[in-house]
Amino acid sequence: MTTRLGEILVDQQVLTGEQVEAILDAQKACARPFGLLAEELFGVSGEAIERAWVRQYVEIAQHVDANTVPRDEGIEESVSNRQCWQFGVIPIREEGQELVLATTPGHLPRALRFASSVLERPCYFVLTSQDALASALNEHHAIPGLDASHLANSAVAA
Repeated sequence: MTTRLGEILVDQQVLTGEQVEAILDAQKACARPFGLLAEELFGVSGEAIERAWVRQYVEIAQHVDANTVPRDEGIEESVSNRQCWQFGVIPIREEGQELVLATTPGHLPRALRFASSVLERPCYFVLTSQDALASALNEHHAIPGLDASHLANSAVAA
């Protein structure tokens, strides 16, 4: 079973159990997202909500090795080389209308913002390691002068 966002925020000492219960009560009345209510009711930062969401996503997402996972032929063209390096993503395959992208936990928030604001199609993410992502980007989306250190500098602590 997936750890709930409120439990993660309590574990991270961002909220108390009583505050989580207050948010859940408020959620019953207005059906708004837990994170948004935590921000509004208790001043929880967006960054804290994002860190908790990443931790939750890491629990439920499929984990792959970006070097060995089967990739659809021609999938590289769905995202430019620059975008892959800038946002820490690599396209893997298409599943129906959805584009499957691999990223790391540290790149996930930025990758999600990129996918939802730039790509004009539904996407979902699988997770890979920093080293595997860098290696796969070098193989499939090489840009002279960019390497694993570039990715490490653009990731956030999850």
